[in-house]
Amino acid sequence: MKLAQSLALAALAAGCATPAHRALPLARGVEFDLLSPARFGRSVALDQVVRFSSAQGERRMHCALEIEPTELRLVALTPFETPAFFATFGGESLTLESALGETLPADPRLILADLQFALWPAVPAPRSCEVRERVEGQAWTRELVRDGRVLVRVRRPVGEPWASPLVYEHLERGYVLTVETLRCETLAP
Repeated sequence: MKLAQSLALAALAAGCATPAHRALPLARGVEFDLLSPARFGRSVALDQVVRFSSAQGERRMHCALEIEPTELRLVALTPFETPAFFATFGGESLTLESALGETLPADPRLILADLQFALWPAVPAPRSCEVRERVEGQAWTRELVRDGRVLVRVRRPVGEPWASPLVYEHLERGYVLTVETLRCETLAP
């Protein structure tokens, strides 16, 4: 059984579903339309550790992410390896299941927007912004820029989108996500 599916069963038992919209605020005044899972271009399952750092401190979460053409599934676990939340996105509707209620360190919808901005191979620029990408040596960088100011910066080694470490800096909101991929599995189409 797939890791995310088994973790999802626990999350489903603990939380309630909340339908959400596709357009999410990636930055102040910047709406990011969630991208179809099919636009990722392949089917993978990732086992990752995400470290969230901000002025308020640091938190760590273990995540299982599955991306298939018809659906994206994300399960986040607390430091005690209990489900924190489960998100599914089928291209049109986003469903969130939270086992912790309102005590999550970040809104799972925003986590999903951050994740897509960082991992998807081609990200369209939101209105009034531009998306810049560059490769320097062995480092790949993507930036969300508005009026010449960098709002978000993603850096990782050249190669697969989940190459570690992936560093996601949200300069406007003042947080950094550092993502280490522990395991990657290609899923059958």
